[in-house]
Amino acid sequence: MNSNQVLYVASTRDFVPVSEMQSQPGKVLVLDEKFPTAAPLVEAIATEMANLVGATGQIKLLSFQCHGFPGGLELYSEPIAGGYNQSGGSTSNGSPYRHLVASNVHKLAAFRPCMDPSGVCELHSCNTAAASGPTVSAPPGKDNARKPAANTSSIGTNFMQALANMLGVPVRAAVKIQGGDTMVGWDGPTVTIQPVK
Repeated sequence: MNSNQVLYVASTRDFVPVSEMQSQPGKVLVLDEKFPTAAPLVEAIATEMANLVGATGQIKLLSFQCHGFPGGLELYSEPIAGGYNQSGGSTSNGSPYRHLVASNVHKLAAFRPCMDPSGVCELHSCNTAAASGPTVSAPPGKDNARKPAANTSSIGTNFMQALANMLGVPVRAAVKIQGGDTMVGWDGPTVTIQPVK
């Protein structure tokens, strides 16, 4: 893949360190830099993604770099209109998180024509493919999120299936908490979901 066939979408610049991009260069959309004063609509994010790469069907790797949870992504740390607050909680500074989940992946539809049919979407975020979240009984600093059993659906795989179907390409995500190398590598097992044609 060349750099014109790769798009990284990151919530903050911290998720796309220059040193890690050397192994797979690509175009980068940093959401808190593109939308510095107000949380964007999911549709606005899709439009910016398409504008950055052009609607030519050339993207072979779409990689989201952000926080996650079983069954979704935290694209932005302020409310995203049409998003769903999975946890009902808030950030450490009190600002609510809004998420990309199965019920609103259709709002990224403007980007579908940009994907190469042989491409893949990677979700470099914590626990997104997990069957359920880490439980309160996990030892401090440990992650006991479960990988979905084979041939079963879960909150994680349901979200991934909706995203794969909408983009028309396989979606890969991590089961466990991801560390500092999450931009190009994985910590622990991953799950890949194929689109249903």
